[in-house]
Amino acid sequence: MSLLSELQRRNVFRVSLAYVISAWVLIQVADIVLPTFDAPQWIMQSGIVLSVVGFPIVVILAWIYELTPEGVKRTDEVSASVSVTRWTGRKLDFIIIGLLCFALIVVVIDNYVLKGAREQAQLAADSEQTPAAEPRKSIAVLPFVNMSGDPEQEYFSDGLTEEILNTLVAIDDLRVAGRTSSFSFKGKDVDLPTIGEQLHVTNILEGSVRRSGNRLKITAQLIGAADGFHLWSATYDRELADIFDIQEEIAGEIAKVLRLELGLNVAASVNKRQTENLDAYTWYLRGIALRREGGIDSNLEAIDAFRQSIELNPDYLPAQLALYESCFGITLSGQPMPDRCAVEREALLTAALELDPKSSDEYIVVAMASVILNGDIPAYPANLEKALAADPDSIRANFYLGHWYQFFLGQPRQALPYFQRIAELDPLDFQARWLLAESLMHMGECDEATERLTSIIELAPDYPETYWQLAWVYYYCQHDPAESHRYTRNSLAQNPTAPWVWHSQVLDYLELGDVAEAERIAARSPQKSGFPGLLSDFEIALYRSDLSLQLAISRALAEVVFSVDTASSIGGISWLMALQRTDPKRAMDIYERFFPPLVRDDPFVFYFNGAAAVSLAVLRNATGDEQAAGILLTKALQTLDNVESVYVPPTRVAIYAIQGEVDRAIERLRELVDAGWREGWWRLEREPIYEPLWGDPEFQAIMDEVRVDMAAQLERVREMERKGELEPIPELASTP
Repeated sequence: MSLLSELQRRNVFRVSLAYVISAWVLIQVADIVLPTFDAPQWIMQSGIVLSVVGFPIVVILAWIYELTPEGVKRTDEVSASVSVTRWTGRKLDFIIIGLLCFALIVVVIDNYVLKGAREQAQLAADSEQTPAAEPRKSIAVLPFVNMSGDPEQEYFSDGLTEEILNTLVAIDDLRVAGRTSSFSFKGKDVDLPTIGEQLHVTNILEGSVRRSGNRLKITAQLIGAADGFHLWSATYDRELADIFDIQEEIAGEIAKVLRLELGLNVAASVNKRQTENLDAYTWYLRGIALRREGGIDSNLEAIDAFRQSIELNPDYLPAQLALYESCFGITLSGQPMPDRCAVEREALLTAALELDPKSSDEYIVVAMASVILNGDIPAYPANLEKALAADPDSIRANFYLGHWYQFFLGQPRQALPYFQRIAELDPLDFQARWLLAESLMHMGECDEATERLTSIIELAPDYPETYWQLAWVYYYCQHDPAESHRYTRNSLAQNPTAPWVWHSQVLDYLELGDVAEAERIAARSPQKSGFPGLLSDFEIALYRSDLSLQLAISRALAEVVFSVDTASSIGGISWLMALQRTDPKRAMDIYERFFPPLVRDDPFVFYFNGAAAVSLAVLRNATGDEQAAGILLTKALQTLDNVESVYVPPTRVAIYAIQGEVDRAIERLRELVDAGWREGWWRLEREPIYEPLWGDPEFQAIMDEVRVDMAAQLERVREMERKGELEPIPELASTP
C-alpha cells in the first residue's frame, strides 16, 4: 500500500483539516472576544504559536493511533479486519462540515454584524479632540494687554504676542496652544486654571505692552496654570528700536525656564530675526491684524500694508509670504484676484515659484501660486503635503489640505484627519470644529456632527455661526427641515445683520412652499441691493416663474458679484444660467473670472465647480460648441463618481436631463428623494434644464410626494411659531 493510501486510510488528512479549521475558528473568536476584556497582546500571540506547534503533533498522533470502540489504540496493534477507520472517517467528515458551517457563521458575524460597531468605535476614537490629560510640556501664550491707551496700537501688542508664540512653536516636544484658542480669552476675566483646562496646557505666558512715543515697556510672566505658581517674570523698559532684542530675550528666558522646569532640549535662543527695519516690521504687523479682521476691504488694506513693508525692506520674507498668501487666498475663496495683485501677476508668479521652500509657509505660497497663476492644479495638494511634512503642526497647512479634500474633491473622510489635527492644536478654534462637524455630516455621521456642534454651543452660546452650521446638519443630514429652521432663526437672532443667514431664511420658506413669507423676509433683509439681497429676489422670481424679473436681477447680480462659492450645486448658479440665456458674452466673462479651470482647452472639473461645469456646458451647447459641452458633462460625471459625500446635489439628474436620458434622470431623482434630499426641490419644476422631465408621470409623482412632505414640515414650523419655540424675525430696516 502506498504512503498516500495509508495516510487516507488512517484519516490523517481529515484530522489535519479538522485541526486547521478548529484552530482558525478559535483564533477568529479570540480576536473578537479578547479586546472586550482588554486582554494583553501576548495571549493572542501565544494562542497562534501553540496552534502552529500543535499541528505536526496532531498529524503524528493521527498516524500512530486509531480510535476504536474499545478506545484509543496504536494503529499497528489493530488488525485490518476489525479496523473502523472508515466509520471514523465518516464521523470526521460530519465534524469537518460542522466546523465549516461554524466558521462561515463567524465570518458573517465578524464582517457584517460587528464591523459597523468597530468602525463607529474607531471613528469616535479618531475624532476625539480632548486629550485625556494635559501634557506637562505645554504652554499657551495669552494676548499681551495693550496698556498704551490707544486702541490703534492693539495690532502691535497682538503682533508681539504672535511673534513670541511662533517662536515657541519652533521648540521640539513643546505643545503650544494655537493662536485662535489663546486669543479667544482676549479681554475676558477668566481664571488661569480654567484657561489651562480648556486649552489643555499646564503653563501660561501672559504680559502687557505700553508704547509711548519711542519708549516701550513690556512685562511678561510664565505661570503654572493649575496652581498659579510664577515660574518666571521680567519687565523690559527700552527704546522702541530695541523691540527685536526684547523679543529675543523673552524667548531666550522662556527657553531657559523650559529647559530647567520641563526638561526640554532647546537652544539658548530659539528666535530667528528676519529684519532690522522697525518700520517694515510695524507695517507687517498692521497687515496681519487687518487680514485677521476678514472681509474684502480689510484684506485689501492688509495687502497695501504688506506692500509698504516690502518697499521698506525688499528681503523681508514674512511680509513677502503674507502678501502672496493674501492675494492668492482671495482667489481661492471664489473671488477674482484684486487689481493691486493682478497688475503684478507675473512678478508674483515668478517670485513665488523662485522660492526655495524650506518652511511650511513657503510651501503653502508655492502651492497657491502653482494653481492660481500657473494653472497647475495637481501641484496644489502636492506642495501642501510638503508643507505638512515640513511642519506637521502647521494649522494653515492642515486647514488648506482639509479644505482641498472636503470642498474641492468632496472627500470628507480624507479631510477629517486634518480638521481633527487643527482641533487638537487649537481647541477653541470653532471654525475647525465646525469643519470637523461638516466632514462628519458629509460622511453621514449625523448624530456625531450634531453632538459636536451642540458642545460648541454649550461652550460658547453667543457664536451665531454654530447655530447656522447646526441648521445645515439638521437639513442635509438629519433630513429635518423644521428643526433646521429653528437653528437658522437662532443664528439670525444672534447676528441680525448677517445677509447670508437672511438669504437662507428666504430659501427655507421657498422650500416649505410659503413664497409670501419668503418675500416678507427678503423685503426686510439687510444689504437689499447687495449680492445676497439681490440673490434672494432672484430666487423668488424663479419660484414665481417670472422670466423678465429673473433676467433683470441676473444682470444686476453680474454687476455686484464678488464671489461664487456655491458652484457645487445647480441652485448656487441659477442666476448665471438665467443670464447666459440672454447675454452669453457677459456670462462667459463671469466663467473666465471665477472658474478659469473650466474654460481651459482641457477643463479641470472637480466637486467644487461641478455644477458650474454643467451650466457652462449648457452655454457651450447654445453657442454651437457641442464637443466642448460634451467634454464638460463627461468630466462632471466622472467627478461625481469619485465624490464620497452622502450629500450630493442633483447635479447628475441635471446632466441626464440635458443628455435626454430621462429614465436615468428619474431613477437618480428617486434615489435622492428616498435618501432624504429636499434642498432646492422646487427648482426641478422651474429650471429650464429640467424641462425634459416635466412630462414624465413618475417625475410628477415624485414632485407631488415631496410637496406633501414639505407642506407637513411647514405646518410643523407654524406650530413651533404658535408655541413660541422659534426666535422672532428681527425687525430691521433694509439697508442698501
